[in-house]
Amino acid sequence: MVELRVVAGRSAGKKTAIEQFPFRIGRSSKAGLCLSDAGVWDQHAVLTQAEDGTFLIRPESGAVVTVEGNGIAEHHLRNGDIIDCGGAKVRFWISAAPARSLVLREACVWAIILSILAAEVFLIVALS
Repeated sequence: MVELRVVAGRSAGKKTAIEQFPFRIGRSSKAGLCLSDAGVWDQHAVLTQAEDGTFLIRPESGAVVTVEGNGIAEHHLRNGDIIDCGGAKVRFWISAAPARSLVLREACVWAIILSILAAEVFLIVALS
C-alpha cells in the first residue's frame, strides 16, 4: 500500500492511502490529498505509477515541487522521500501489505497433529 503522510504544515499528521493512480496533490477539493498551506496550487503535483512498478511525481504546470530539498521536473520516488509542496512537507511511504489471518491454517495443523497423536495412543493401547 502506498501512503502519503503530511509531516509539516496545516495538515500535519494526516495520512492518505493511495488506492489508484494518477493521484493528485493540491488545494482543490478534487485532489486526492488536499492541502491548504501557503504556496500550494489547486493542482500542484501528480503521482503516477510507471510500467516498471516505480512511482513518479511531477509538478503541474508552473508549480514548484522539491524532493529531499532538490527541485524536480519529474522524480522517481523512494520509500521515505520528503516532498515539499508550498508550505507543506509530505512523506512518501510504501507500507507493508497487511498480513492475512492464519487462524484457519493453524487450526488445521493442530487438528492433524492431535489426530496423529490420538491414532498413536489408540495403536499403543490396542497392541498392548
